[in-house]
Amino acid sequence: MRAFELLQKHSLFPKIEKLFPEFVKTSKEITVIQWRDEFQVADKNPEVVDEMDFYELLLRNKMITEKEYHSHINKLLSQANYISRTEGIAFIETKEISFRSSNPHIAHIVHEIGHIHYAEPDPVWSAAHGGGEMLVQLALWKNYMTDDKAIRKYHSLIHLASVMPEKTAKEIAESIIEKTKLPCYPHLYAIQLFSGTIPDGLTRQCREKGLESLFNNLEDPKWEQIKVDYQGIRLFLTDILEGLKFEDSFSIAFAKAIELVYECPMCNKIPCICD
Repeated sequence: MRAFELLQKHSLFPKIEKLFPEFVKTSKEITVIQWRDEFQVADKNPEVVDEMDFYELLLRNKMITEKEYHSHINKLLSQANYISRTEGIAFIETKEISFRSSNPHIAHIVHEIGHIHYAEPDPVWSAAHGGGEMLVQLALWKNYMTDDKAIRKYHSLIHLASVMPEKTAKEIAESIIEKTKLPCYPHLYAIQLFSGTIPDGLTRQCREKGLESLFNNLEDPKWEQIKVDYQGIRLFLTDILEGLKFEDSFSIAFAKAIELVYECPMCNKIPCICD
């Protein structure tokens, strides 16, 4: 079986095909192989996930109340401490994917196809790490307009940040200031402060360098003395995508400025309200 056949079964397929045609094309080249026990090496207390699924089924069928459901789930989580169950796996080189379930959730299908289509590991692709998968999720479930080009750009920013953090941070900041015209010096941390977020480590840097006045002057060229590292860029980018989930106006403006999302050509809104 090809991954394309799994995609086709879901109601979201028309949207996926419209926004990510190259993604769909790649799915036709990916083989779905049988699940094997050795694919479960990352599992941690997977039986707890099974029990959680069971109680969710009972709740859906109205066999237990929502209060009883949460009571069972909280008890399981407190006893297990940490849980993880591998739902799928991707082999980028051989273009093969596999799923624990014979009827995998569309999110799991998209996740594994994405690994192969973008040829990226979890830290760059996975939504759990603030990767490009978040953009796909925003498109499918929150009606944001984005595409392959935007996701590949997001991945490239992550890669560039790992080797040239200061240069990458500067370029992102300059793009945002140029497009939004915010009254800020083109510095990621100044932009974050303007939008209401205090970046990790900023207070310490300002204190060590005697630059506490920057908190009250976002246009001061002395912002150049504040360093932004790889982690700072990752947090900035992830915060933008997290903000899009709640239609935060700053997040929308920043994402549009660095070309991660764009206006719907029909309603001219971000996110699209045509539906």
